[in-house]
Amino acid sequence: MDDFENLSEEEKLKAENDFLKMKMMLERGSEFEKTEDGDALPADIENQFLRNIMEFEKQFDQHKVTTVFDKIGKPKKFRPASEISDDAIEDAWTELHNYMLEHGVDLSASSPKVTARELYRFTVEELFEHETDDIDMPGMISGFIYDEFYPDYEYDNTHYAVDDCIKIILEKNALDYTPHLAKKITLNNHENLSQESYKAIINQFKEAFDDIELAATNSDSTSFVPIITRITSLNGEEIASPDHNPEHLEKLNLKYNQGSFIVYYYANYFSRNKKVQFKWKADGYINNWLVMPVVVDTDSSFALFRNLQPGKYLFQVKVRIGDGQWSNQDARLEIVITPPFWQTWWFWTTVIIIVGAIISILLRWRIKVVKKREREKFAHQKEILELEAKALRAQMNPHFIFNCMNSIKSLIQQHEEDKAVTYLTTFSKLIRTLFNNADKKEISLYDEVETCKLYLQLEAMRFDTGFTYNVQVNESLDLKSVSVPALVVQPFIENAIWHGIVPRGLGGHINLVVQQANGNVEIIIDDNGIGRESSRQNKSASSLVHQSKGVNLTQSRLELDNLLKQRRATLETVDKKNEDGTSKGTKVILHFNEQLL
Repeated sequence: MDDFENLSEEEKLKAENDFLKMKMMLERGSEFEKTEDGDALPADIENQFLRNIMEFEKQFDQHKVTTVFDKIGKPKKFRPASEISDDAIEDAWTELHNYMLEHGVDLSASSPKVTARELYRFTVEELFEHETDDIDMPGMISGFIYDEFYPDYEYDNTHYAVDDCIKIILEKNALDYTPHLAKKITLNNHENLSQESYKAIINQFKEAFDDIELAATNSDSTSFVPIITRITSLNGEEIASPDHNPEHLEKLNLKYNQGSFIVYYYANYFSRNKKVQFKWKADGYINNWLVMPVVVDTDSSFALFRNLQPGKYLFQVKVRIGDGQWSNQDARLEIVITPPFWQTWWFWTTVIIIVGAIISILLRWRIKVVKKREREKFAHQKEILELEAKALRAQMNPHFIFNCMNSIKSLIQQHEEDKAVTYLTTFSKLIRTLFNNADKKEISLYDEVETCKLYLQLEAMRFDTGFTYNVQVNESLDLKSVSVPALVVQPFIENAIWHGIVPRGLGGHINLVVQQANGNVEIIIDDNGIGRESSRQNKSASSLVHQSKGVNLTQSRLELDNLLKQRRATLETVDKKNEDGTSKGTKVILHFNEQLL
């Protein structure tokens, strides 16, 4: 940094100029020829030149097409030419011309026949509406030539052209002539020809040539067809030409990173006075016609494309000669910029399919895991419920046996040995039945009814004539085909005896009914005891004698059984009443949703 500060101003400018050249070479593909130190521009002038070029390139990339009228600031002080007198027209044109120059626009005419009034009229009525590039550069002038719009062919092809030809021929380096014959020319055959004679010969040749050229010039310009000649990259590398990939001159296929290139074109018009103008557009890039400046050498006409995005474009170019109409036919070039593979539809379709497959696999795996966990959870819950049911059955058997043993004990204490033996015999049958069903989750309704008969018989023997019982079974029922939880009915019979009939003190009756109702099995335990309300009132005193755990255990077993078997067994308790509202017993109804055969 210190070394740079120590440089002179000129050396700093030269370093900056080298940097600007490198920048232009990298960004624009510019080329600079090496010059000898004596031929090089001064550093300050070269710096301004480089900066102007870069500014021009920047504005060109962003430029828009505007009209001459808009470009010079939309002046309203210039009247139509028809309103200006002949005496004032010269001053009016001078004022208008100076105003245009101040705003970067110039108009000139080659033919001496063009008057100030015509220049003024043409500017106000026609040139103001003409399109031009909206580029604003200090010192840059957009020049227009009147003759390019209204050519004077007679002047161009005769007087002016012949005079120029004579001047060139008369140059000392063009012909060898003797100094003392300044007005004469020495031909190769050593004959002397005066300037006037030579001019006459030239004019004769020109007249013949002009007949041909004027015919071509005055022909309908709509018949001319522009031609696309070649295509190159920005650094000059040839992409297509008649000798190299000629098929690309009609359809150009490029990769996504080749979107910057140049298309060259020209018109099949041959004349010394070529006044040719092109316009072009590229649908998808520049959709409106872009009118190019008038050119003389059509071989240098081109269209510059920068950073075309992937897609399809249609390049079209038209031509007109002089002030003629635009050509009916145009040259066309189909441009296809291939997108990178990650922008193609098949790539994204593949990605979507792969992502969809992965998501589907993950979802299926997740569902499988969840289902597996649910199955394991359900199996564990079922196992727990079965263990709970088994525990409840284990509690039921000791409870029932305890009650029976109390009954036998009571008979022995009362010295009723015969009854005790009979009771013990019946009890042994009951115990055998219980042992047979000990490891069973459920038993047939037949075994359950037989167990209940044995129990009723034992309790009736124990209380002597304390109560009577009756067992009614619907003969149409096949009890052995119906399964119920083991000892599911007995606890309710026990409860009816201990909490309904025994507290009554006057004896009682229990009716056990097994029947079919609405396709279901219905078991009814009906007693004429004191009822549940009186039983609750006597709860404290009764609990000292007997605690009825059986009913609570049975209710829990039914709930677990419904969960495990989906049996939908229900329990209904009905408090029977007399007409005066007093209790006359309790009815317990068990419903089992079993498919009866």
